Amino acid sequence: MGNNEDLFPGCMAIPDCYYYYDHCRSVYIIKKWEIRISKLNKKNREILQETMSNKSKAIHSLGKGTKLYSILKLKCPRCQEGNLFLTRNPYNLKMFDKMPNRCEVCGEDFVRESGFFWGAMMVSHALTTVIAIVVHLIVFHFYGWDLTPNIISIVTIILLLFPIVFRTSRAIWINIFVNYDPAFSKKKKQ
Repeated sequence: MGNNEDLFPGCMAIPDCYYYYDHCRSVYIIKKWEIRISKLNKKNREILQETMSNKSKAIHSLGKGTKLYSILKLKCPRCQEGNLFLTRNPYNLKMFDKMPNRCEVCGEDFVRESGFFWGAMMVSHALTTVIAIVVHLIVFHFYGWDLTPNIISIVTIILLLFPIVFRTSRAIWINIFVNYDPAFSKKKKQ
């Protein structure tokens, strides 16, 4: 068959990619090749779409369009393109909790009602409890039931992870109430 350039003209190498279809850009990502649909002839387009249909479904589970993508990337749950926070650095302590009122891409209202993010405190409580248990089990393995190393370790880790837990809990909370809609990101681009 020759190399991929012959079969798929206009391909571009991308390091460490997997099989998936990027709906927003109309692009298939296949291992290390980006294949633009518009540059394929009809026969090659049909072959590619048939080949990739099953593979893209399996790997798309962590890609754009899932709640996990929005939570881990701290993106707007509606369009998954706009940022939930004004700064990307959670350790900028003057700005780590600042959120825009609306998504800059789709216009989703992040301030749904006053006190909306109070529910995120329960999510934060659950996350810090899990972190504290994991830290305790690790410290217990080395020091046993000695109280001092346990308290020092747990308090230190929780304080260091506080900005990350804060942001993640807000992302989880808003994702409970808002679903992904690819039409919102497409409307803004047009």
